Parts: sequence; structure tokens; C-alpha cells
Amino acid sequence: MLESLRYRLAAWQKEVAKKHQSNEKLIAIDSEIKQQEAVMASQKNALVEKQAHLEELQRDLKTNRLERNTLYGDKRPEDEETGLNKAISTAETDEKTIRITHE
Repeated sequence: MLESLRYRLAAWQKEVAKKHQSNEKLIAIDSEIKQQEAVMASQKNALVEKQAHLEELQRDLKTNRLERNTLYGDKRPEDEETGLNKAISTAETDEKTIRITHE
């Protein structure tokens, strides 16, 4: 009888130890979950801020495009610059020709 009680006591102590280990693991997991939730919350806040900034930049881009279209229409800056460079080159050539002719 005593041996049976000792066996049952050992088994009970073993189960109590398992329960204690399980509770410690559960506490560690809960702590990790809370930490991950805090990280996710801070990343969500950063994302919301970046999205707001992106929307602001997109509004600025749209406004600037409309303003540019109002000022310049369908003209392309590269084409305009090329035309101006050609006009300058032609004017310089004409000036040299006129100087030579005048002399």
C-alpha cells in the first residue's frame, strides 16, 4: 500500500512539474505575442504615415501636372530645348556670315 502511494505521489509530482513547465511556456508565448503585437502596431502606424505622405505627394504631382499643362500645353521641354539650341546655332552662323560679308 505504501509503495502504491509513493508511486502515485511521484506521478502526481511529475504531472505538477509538467503543468508548471506548461504554464511557463504559456507565459513566454503570451509575452512574445504581446511583443509582436506592439511591433505590428508601430509598423502599422508607420505605414499609415507613409500612406498619408504618399497621398500628399500624389496630390502635389497632380496639381503640378495640371499647372504645367496650363502653362505649356502639350509642349515637351526636350523638344523646346532642342528648338532653342537650333535657333541659337542658326543665329550664330548667320552672325558670322553677316560679319564676313560686312568686312
